[in-house]
Amino acid sequence: TFFGNRARPSSNSSQDKKNDLVSNVWIYILELFEADGPYLRVEVWSMTFVCLNFLRFVAILIVIPLWVVLGLCTVGLFWPPQIRQKLMRQQISRKRSAAVVKTEQQKHEIRNLKNSVANVRHELVTSLAKQKEAIEEMRTEMADLHSDVVSELRSVKETLDALFELHNFRG
Repeated sequence: TFFGNRARPSSNSSQDKKNDLVSNVWIYILELFEADGPYLRVEVWSMTFVCLNFLRFVAILIVIPLWVVLGLCTVGLFWPPQIRQKLMRQQISRKRSAAVVKTEQQKHEIRNLKNSVANVRHELVTSLAKQKEAIEEMRTEMADLHSDVVSELRSVKETLDALFELHNFRG
């Protein structure tokens, strides 16, 4: 609960004994209001019932507000240990650790993306190099074919010239 743990701490030093006393008083005040507490089995309109409700009334209107005001004036010194622990415990570490975990996940994702981009870049460079090689091979083949066609055309021309001369010589 917000008002702290009901467990009674054990202690050895005088400061711890003072905290135990304050802690125990706080626990007894809380037990006045608990539905399953030791004061549940009280007959209605009996003297115990009237005293219990009077104690509740005093606790609600006098003791708890006075305790809160004293605690505020002394920066929590007079508050019960349960309240000090609940209000003054640093909870940033959980949020920070969650933020750190999220940041680490984001860094990991960024590293993975950088690796993926580097892999894609390497594949593109490799692919372009292969395509350049293929284009150079095609150019070489085209140049060879061109020279073959030109030489064939020359030989055809020479053959036609020879046939034409032969035809003119006979005719």
